[in-house]
Amino acid sequence: MKILEDKKPDVFSISWIVRNGGNIMERVALYSENDIERVVAELPEKWQKRWNVNADGFNFQELAHLVKVFEEKEPSYITDRWIRRNARSLYMKIVRSVRKNDNPDWERVVAAWPKKWRRLWVEGDYSRKFLPRIWAMTQGKYSDKEELQNILAENKEYLYTLIESRSKEEKLVRDRIIISLIKLVHKGNADAMDYLVSSLELNCVNWIIYLDGMSIYETFYQDVINIIKRCVRNYSFEKSFMTYLFVALKKGMASLPNFISIRLDKDRYGDGKKRSNHEMIAIEDYSDE
Repeated sequence: MKILEDKKPDVFSISWIVRNGGNIMERVALYSENDIERVVAELPEKWQKRWNVNADGFNFQELAHLVKVFEEKEPSYITDRWIRRNARSLYMKIVRSVRKNDNPDWERVVAAWPKKWRRLWVEGDYSRKFLPRIWAMTQGKYSDKEELQNILAENKEYLYTLIESRSKEEKLVRDRIIISLIKLVHKGNADAMDYLVSSLELNCVNWIIYLDGMSIYETFYQDVINIIKRCVRNYSFEKSFMTYLFVALKKGMASLPNFISIRLDKDRYGDGKKRSNHEMIAIEDYSDE
């Protein structure tokens, strides 16, 4: 469509085309159902990505004002909370008019910013102290297998503890290795995240198999992976990571369909003895029970 090539909008909608003299409505009329999405689907891919049927109430040229605010404030990171605090009027226009699936479409908004500011965007509602970590694991994510291998080489004699730790000493070594890897993930190393997820996944499988109640995760296994990743991202080094992960899985069960509450502080022999989360995950060898 010539008008798009001439004007080169960051985002366009029906109203934008009408305001700028386009004749797309004439083409839509050729279809019995007036399906404008079918017309947009015929456009080159770069224009399909810029189509926003919900943007009719927002002039994307107003984002130039937001960029000026960025330049004046020079934020280290940008979130929707930051925009609400520093450009409230524009924020309200965005959340009212630029929407997708009943939520503000920040992806569209951020795509219209200059690259310098796009790189500072952090999606989600995080407190200020977590922003550097979240940014590193999203926008600042990188691949460095050598960096990961250095940590693995330092602990090569004890990597087995990530899969099976029976003694107190082995558990301490395991926790130390996990902390080293999580620190690497928090720097943005994506390879460290992949390695941690694959290792921790095996521990979770044991819990799912040998602890009554957790078997529900056999049906919703992707939730296990998501919880592992979330725990790695959010870990604050204040308690044992394995306890932290175990508690997160317990809490996660309550949101699953057809969940029936089962007390996990009693082992499957039903001896009635109450155990803490730490004691539950310290069971030395589930397969011998």
